[in-house]
Amino acid sequence: MIGNVIGPATILVSIIAYGAGAFHSGSLLPPWEVAVGVISTVGCFALIGGAFGCLARRAISVPLMLVVGYLWMVMPGAVQPYWIRNLNGSWIGCCGIESELSATVFWAGTIQNLAIALAALVLITTVGNQRRAIWISIAIIIPLAAAFIGAASTSDVGPTADVERSTPLVCSSSDEVTYCTWPEISDDDGNVAAIIASVRTDWKRAGFDSPGTYRAITTSPSEVVFMIIPDAPDIDIRQSLTNAVVNHLPVCAENPSGYAPALDPIELWLLRRSGVNANTDVPGVTELVQRIEQKSPAKQAAWLDRTLNAIANCGDVSPEAMEP
Repeated sequence: MIGNVIGPATILVSIIAYGAGAFHSGSLLPPWEVAVGVISTVGCFALIGGAFGCLARRAISVPLMLVVGYLWMVMPGAVQPYWIRNLNGSWIGCCGIESELSATVFWAGTIQNLAIALAALVLITTVGNQRRAIWISIAIIIPLAAAFIGAASTSDVGPTADVERSTPLVCSSSDEVTYCTWPEISDDDGNVAAIIASVRTDWKRAGFDSPGTYRAITTSPSEVVFMIIPDAPDIDIRQSLTNAVVNHLPVCAENPSGYAPALDPIELWLLRRSGVNANTDVPGVTELVQRIEQKSPAKQAAWLDRTLNAIANCGDVSPEAMEP
């Protein structure tokens, strides 16, 4: 039965799961840990289904398998402690572009799946065995022991199975600009770095100095967190860059949410300085920026300095103070 039914079923479902994951991720090469997790999870459940089919009638084994599958694959995501969800191979929350699957969770989940598969094989071999009770006891102990080990190793892991990605960033440069991002969206031809350099030049001409280093992930206050796919339209790169730079600006520490709206006219003004003839739906912002643009370049730069200083130091950003 294993060779004729369970094996082909495992392969078929694994291919379907792999294809679905590749379709949604846009990549045909998922992390090998995720592929192993999918195959081991599908395989162990195929064996459990086979074991239930051998030990019970179809009227009982089919609904029982559905219930067990739901309790093991769905319910852990809604309950605590969190380590339960890290043992079933579903690995909720894994993985964004900035993270990767925790090695601890991977091994705990894989061992748990293998233990369940081994228990299912033991149950299948008990059919017609005179010492059936002993083998059933062994089949119960095996996954419980794996769960105990997995719980001990993942007890300090949070609700998600991912950790900070260890893959080094790939960098490109252009005119004193360094742009570093993940290998799968690397700026191989330097197009993104060139656009950043061009926008920085426009901003500097208008009186705004922006950082020279842009990285997909960083903790340095002198670097901007920014990444975008290299073949994105020019206008999208400029809009995303402007938003990233504005989010990097210092905001009043005592009331950051209260001062956030004051960044809207600055973002629109910078975006228009970058060559994008944009407007915004935020009430009054477009009109304010248009009034600012009617002033001389020197007065616009003075307005920018005054407003940035007020936002950073908890100053006056009332509508009257925001006027040029």
